Amino acid sequence: MSCIPSGQDLHQFHERSRHQREPIFRSGEVYQLPETFGEEVTIQYELTVDISRGMFRSDDHIRTAFGYVRCSIPEPSSALRQLAYEERIPIPDPGVDVEGWKSLPAIAVHGLIAQSRPAEVQVTLSLAKPLSYTRGSVIPCFLKFSSLDVQALDVARPGDSIKLYLRRTIKYQRPSDSKFNWNEATKDVCTALWWNPPNTSGGTDRAVRYLEGEIQLPKDLKPSAKVEHFSISVRGSPCFPCD
Repeated sequence: MSCIPSGQDLHQFHERSRHQREPIFRSGEVYQLPETFGEEVTIQYELTVDISRGMFRSDDHIRTAFGYVRCSIPEPSSALRQLAYEERIPIPDPGVDVEGWKSLPAIAVHGLIAQSRPAEVQVTLSLAKPLSYTRGSVIPCFLKFSSLDVQALDVARPGDSIKLYLRRTIKYQRPSDSKFNWNEATKDVCTALWWNPPNTSGGTDRAVRYLEGEIQLPKDLKPSAKVEHFSISVRGSPCFPCD
């Protein structure tokens, strides 16, 4: 953590600590400060004030803990999505608003129809850009299913069988561990909700199905961060039906 240089006030320290990254380990590597944390690992910040009283008088040391919350503002969403929000109409899908979505590579989901006939469905997940989101807001999501087997599409598409988790993974090393083994704790913090979109750019193509959805971000969600012996990552983890 930063210290207040002589002659500077607390306000200046606050502004400095918000925008700078400080080397906080012996390795000299520079990290963005993680937020205050208190679960598997405790990350705590303290402010110490040393009061020097001169000769023949004892010095004082005042120490207090404070919570650190990182402040960042995501970049604006695409022009087409902003227009949809202003006019209160459904947001355009990835086929219309190419710049407004990050489409991941399609994955093949294999399964059996009626427990006998093999089938394959290609699934493409798209997330709204920019890929930085405000706590308490939502992450718009879009799923595209494509297959030559229409019955397989009808089985794979129901929203209650498609799970997209927002998964938090914490990795840390204990100072008492001489081998510096990594410990890991994983937790699903929320799940996407899905519905049939009112309209899509795909039209009535029978070989394609769509689902629109969103992930509601908790207001107290900790952002991803990494320092020398601790990391916290938050990412999507999809789960699709296979039978």
